[in-house]
Amino acid sequence: MDPVLCKRLSQTQPFFALAATLTLYAHDIQEYGDIARLFDFILAREAVIPVYLFAVIILGRKDELLKIPLEEPEMLHFTLSKLPQPLNLEALILQTTTLYARHPPHTLPHRAWKRISPYSVLKTTYKRTELAKQTLEDGERLFARQAAQMRRDELRQKFIKEVRTRARMYRRPVFFTITIAVGFLALWLGKDTDIAFVYGDGKLNALFNGARKISGSLLGYLR
Repeated sequence: MDPVLCKRLSQTQPFFALAATLTLYAHDIQEYGDIARLFDFILAREAVIPVYLFAVIILGRKDELLKIPLEEPEMLHFTLSKLPQPLNLEALILQTTTLYARHPPHTLPHRAWKRISPYSVLKTTYKRTELAKQTLEDGERLFARQAAQMRRDELRQKFIKEVRTRARMYRRPVFFTITIAVGFLALWLGKDTDIAFVYGDGKLNALFNGARKISGSLLGYLR
């Protein structure tokens, strides 16, 4: 939507949006009437709508954000983490609705929507027809699956990091080939979103640890 602003914000981590989106902006708005109005809007829409609202707020502050010097990333983060006051809620709600209609989640660039877990509430509540059929037990099951997927992804990232470290340590082809092979093993273990439920968390950890030990033994033997 705005390549210039996107490039500018890419120089900082998106942690500035966590507080507002996780609390649904409750800690940034003082008036009860404004909080009630905003909650009515957010709770009646898709779970991803608070993110769109934050995007609208950022777009409205473009000139202010671009004036911050490049050598002051801390100031940029601080400015982004504080919402402008006062907020014109009705205008923001209208702009958020328009932005969502023009750029729904599944059309976002860089595979942003596809990279989100299928067990995330952002996706499991995306279609209202499916949401209406969900039970409390369904929600608990989906939450457990996403938690397991996050643990598996963390293990996989640690494993890949170790593979890359070994690749830098051992430059000869035979060592590098083994390292790459183990790396593919880590990727294969992580490609199935249900693997944590097939093997269980304990066995999943054992698979990663076993692969790591095998790679270490082979490298030690051939060194």
